[in-house]
Amino acid sequence: MKILVINAGSSSIKYQLFNMESRAVLATGLVERIGEETGRIKHTNLTRPDLPPIIQTLAIPTHHEGLHAVIQLLLDETLGVITSPEDIGAIGHRVVHGGEAFREPTRINEEVIAVVEALSSLAPLHNPANLIGIRVAQALFPHASQVAVFDTAFHQTMPAYAYRYALPQALYAQHNVRVYGFHGTSHLFVSKVAAEHLGKPLAETQLITAHLGNGASMTAIANGQSVDTSMGFSPLPGLIMGTRSGDLDPAIIFYLANQQGMTIPEIDQLLNKKSGLLGLCGANDLRDIETRAEAGDPTAKLALDMYTYRIKKYIGMYTATLGQVDALVFTAGVGENSALVRQQACAGLENLGYILDPAKNNAGKNGKVTEIQATHSTKKILIVPTNEELELSAGSTYVHFTSNETIQGVQFAVEPESGGVPLVCDASSDILSRPLDVSRYGLIYAGAQKNIGPAGLTLVIIREDLVAESAENLPTMLSYRVHVENKSLYNTPPVFAIYIMMLVTRWLLEEIGGLEKMGEINRRKADLLYEVIDASGGFYRGHADPASRSLMNVTWRLPDENLEKQFVSEATKLGLDGLKGHRSVGGIRASIYNAMPLAGVQALAEFMKDFQRKLG
Repeated sequence: MKILVINAGSSSIKYQLFNMESRAVLATGLVERIGEETGRIKHTNLTRPDLPPIIQTLAIPTHHEGLHAVIQLLLDETLGVITSPEDIGAIGHRVVHGGEAFREPTRINEEVIAVVEALSSLAPLHNPANLIGIRVAQALFPHASQVAVFDTAFHQTMPAYAYRYALPQALYAQHNVRVYGFHGTSHLFVSKVAAEHLGKPLAETQLITAHLGNGASMTAIANGQSVDTSMGFSPLPGLIMGTRSGDLDPAIIFYLANQQGMTIPEIDQLLNKKSGLLGLCGANDLRDIETRAEAGDPTAKLALDMYTYRIKKYIGMYTATLGQVDALVFTAGVGENSALVRQQACAGLENLGYILDPAKNNAGKNGKVTEIQATHSTKKILIVPTNEELELSAGSTYVHFTSNETIQGVQFAVEPESGGVPLVCDASSDILSRPLDVSRYGLIYAGAQKNIGPAGLTLVIIREDLVAESAENLPTMLSYRVHVENKSLYNTPPVFAIYIMMLVTRWLLEEIGGLEKMGEINRRKADLLYEVIDASGGFYRGHADPASRSLMNVTWRLPDENLEKQFVSEATKLGLDGLKGHRSVGGIRASIYNAMPLAGVQALAEFMKDFQRKLG
């Protein structure tokens, strides 16, 4: 099934089209600068590596025009990836404000729409845009299931002393006036990615996450849960944003009403749509503001200084809140791309342990988790690409995913959230390649032939309570309960394959040093090849999105098929065999499972460089 995920923000629309059978991203794009004089659309068809991203510049006055343009690109004969709207089976929508009504992904119906609409007063820049996305999608895809994922859900773990305001009790009890927090899907996603990068369970990780875009927020995360966040009852407070003021003295509102004669709707418009960076210097795009500041524009420089100073204040506050901080995480458009913002936000925090390495910071993101702290920094500082789009529908009995896909070379960096239902994983192609927290899963199964031993053996790890749920009418061969009760001896076991598995696991423990060491080795091997691909200037073009690159199967294309055939032929003569890509996608594939030594990958990387020097 294909799922279209729409993230309609205050001035942008991000979208991705997924093939959920493989979790591969088929197309991705961004509509930005909605409502400005000139808008921009970037669309990439990821099924056609020969096609570069398409960039269109056009007037996009509202989200209606933006979403219609997206649909036309998805249906386009050359640029598109679907032939009919019926190709899309479900659509996921990011919805900013769910109040206390929604704590998990929810199937959309008219009642849900009514609640989201009623909450628009709390998120006037976003919920209306989210509703436009829902209504347009319902009209264009009437057959598809529509599911909402709420930004506020992640922050429901905040303690009362963090989410309550010092207002009369009745305002909370009767009207739910409290801190809700936003950007929850992003903060949750990057916290999981950061925890895996740090080699710690999320439940033992302390993080400060900074989601910096046109909208911006920060969150203090203790043991994997949100304990405080910068936005509040609405997305207005906290950091300075593109058009929102962020924190300010509430008495200013009284002054504007009583002394300046402004109405409440006028003040609402002022604080939400005419303030922030736009109010300070007449622009709300950080790229433009940085350019002007570097050229000596004093208003742009002041706006940039105020913006980064506010971020710095929240870093200090949340460091005090958490006590111990494992990492400061920058994410989203500004957080991932602006070295200047990161530099100014961290300047002066050296005594708190946050020390940037200027060269690493200026090098910026590379599509994966990037450490940018100095060697003597006591705290990690990370750039983590966010992905708010990959969310799951409600009402599932279980959630199944394949952790590593061998054809396109894509891999989950972290497990998907299962919404409380059992998480089931086919780990056949990356089992034992890196640490795995089995406590997060209901069931893991893996064929042996990649990293365990010879084909014919399957490893199954199942939660005890699920064993008892095996259906009585299952054939005995398919019943986990039967196999558990008989200690895997109900049928004659493949003794030799089990013996080889014993030798492999002993090798991993005694010679390699465990799965953490194996994961480090596999990361080094994969990085050798990805670095050659990224430095090739387009001669080698990777299949996978950089944030989802596999450590087991590195895939790429060359400028044409004749070069690919020559590459495979010359590599084979040098003993670098089995590099032909899967027949369904072509190209080149290097399968570098645990047994592939580092020296073999180094030899392939050197061959790739030599081949490009000769023919690139």
